[in-house]
Amino acid sequence: MGRDQLLLDPELNPDNLEREAKESISSLKASWSEAAKSNPGSLNIDEFLALEHPESSMSLLISDLEHLLNKYDENGDGKLTKAEFTKEPFIQQSPEEIQIREEHFVSGLDIDHNGVADRREMINFLDPKNRFWAAEEARILLKNGDANFDGLLSLQEILMNPELFLKSKFVNPHLYFHPEIILHPDL
Repeated sequence: MGRDQLLLDPELNPDNLEREAKESISSLKASWSEAAKSNPGSLNIDEFLALEHPESSMSLLISDLEHLLNKYDENGDGKLTKAEFTKEPFIQQSPEEIQIREEHFVSGLDIDHNGVADRREMINFLDPKNRFWAAEEARILLKNGDANFDGLLSLQEILMNPELFLKSKFVNPHLYFHPEIILHPDL
């Protein structure tokens, strides 16, 4: 169907779309332009994944890696030590926040436990599909939802704090990875 046919059909005319739909289409067009590196009219599998799951695209992960290194790599060697990763350069951290960052370094970032995280380890850590993040989400849900501190979650405890669980990646991964779908469910 050509553009002229679209304009003739009042239901398909882009000018008749609601503002939110027009904004979503514009956003998709911009994302498509960024993702389509090899051919502007089509996407290969890596480009499609970058479009549909930009949080896991290699280009975004590398961008996040560069940000991480710029922020924490004090000696510029392209690697991070626990001391570098734990030291937050722009904000004052509580002892609990420092401890959490140390635990993240040991259990999620320094995979080979040699005291240094290389680029491969950092990209793995930054990937939202990393098992570490699922375990971290479970730890946070248990910590905040376990009202009787027995190390277990009962249905009653979950129902006592529904927002915590309903906004969780476990219950609603679309909310975390694709908030535009939740905001515009008819897309």
